[in-house]
Amino acid sequence: LVGTVANEAVMFVDEGFTNPINSIMYDLGIAAIFKLKAAGILKTYPVPKPLRKDARPLLAKLGTDFLFACPAHYVAAAATKVQASVYLYQFNHSNSYKESWGPDYAFCQDPAVTCHAGDLPYLFDSAKAMYNITIEEEALTERY
Repeated sequence: LVGTVANEAVMFVDEGFTNPINSIMYDLGIAAIFKLKAAGILKTYPVPKPLRKDARPLLAKLGTDFLFACPAHYVAAAATKVQASVYLYQFNHSNSYKESWGPDYAFCQDPAVTCHAGDLPYLFDSAKAMYNITIEEEALTERY
């Protein structure tokens, strides 16, 4: 079982960069991190006009892909080469019980965001022991 959540890096980007990152700073940061591969990264993850004043959402998307989604795909593909049974998933459910994140993670309370480890309460069936979950979330827990 190999999985990620839809917005894995949001938590890390928003904690690490508390102020907006404009498109120039984004481009410079990508160049500093990826060096010779920066042009390809910037072509794949260009800053769209609405994010030019704050590219943190794009940086979170890049971080999610680079640090979580692509490695998960790599591991799943490698496992299939040795004929192992592999189940690859991307979890994109935003929890109804937002209080679980607490006040320091307001960005994880966004209904459009599924933060890092947001799948674990469903995977380990722990959400209903601590929170009032919805009927749909109960069914989601049972599917895992």
